[in-house]
Order: sequence, then structure tokens, then C-alpha cells
Amino acid sequence: MMPEADEAHLCGQVSALEGIRYRSDWEHAQGLIDNAAYASRVAAVEDGWKYMVLGSTDVSPAIKDAQQAVASGGIGYENTDFQRAVGDVAGACDAAGSLVSVSALPGQGG
Repeated sequence: MMPEADEAHLCGQVSALEGIRYRSDWEHAQGLIDNAAYASRVAAVEDGWKYMVLGSTDVSPAIKDAQQAVASGGIGYENTDFQRAVGDVAGACDAAGSLVSVSALPGQGG
């Protein structure tokens, strides 16, 4: 049986994954990580989305949509289905009282 996850746990997972994606994109664009390191991070974030324990919460359906978008097109900004789904997840987390938060690195304004 799969373990249960509540909204705070799920939204925290989304915050972590989106933070890694945001910081990795910036580090790659700045030349701080090479293509291989960037590809490794992208693959790890995609796995994080694909294998997230969902449980049965008000946030779970939005995350399932995001998982399907990742499976069909990855986490890149060109995957508009994923971008929309992440926005929907953030909205569901907000409605559940658990905000999605992404932190920046020094030099990114953080």
C-alpha cells in the first residue's frame, strides 16, 4: 500500500522541485553548471514529479495532471501543458492553505 501524503507535504515537494528547476536553469544560463550537470538535474526533477507519492488530497488531481504533462513533454518551459499544470498545482496548494514557494540563489535576487 502506498503511503499517504497531505497537502503540506505535496506542496512542499512541488516547492522543492520547482526551486531546483528554477535555480538549475539560472546556473546553466550563467555557465555555472555544464550541460551534463544540467541534464542530470532535469532528469532528477522529472523523476521527482513522476514518482511523487500523491495520496488522496484536494491537491492530488492537479499534481496528477502535472505528472502526465511531464511524462509527455518534460519540465522545459516550452512544454506549455506542464507550465499550465504547475500553475494549477500552485492554485490548488494555495486553496489548501499551503503555498508553493521557490527560493533564489545569491545573484538571482535571493
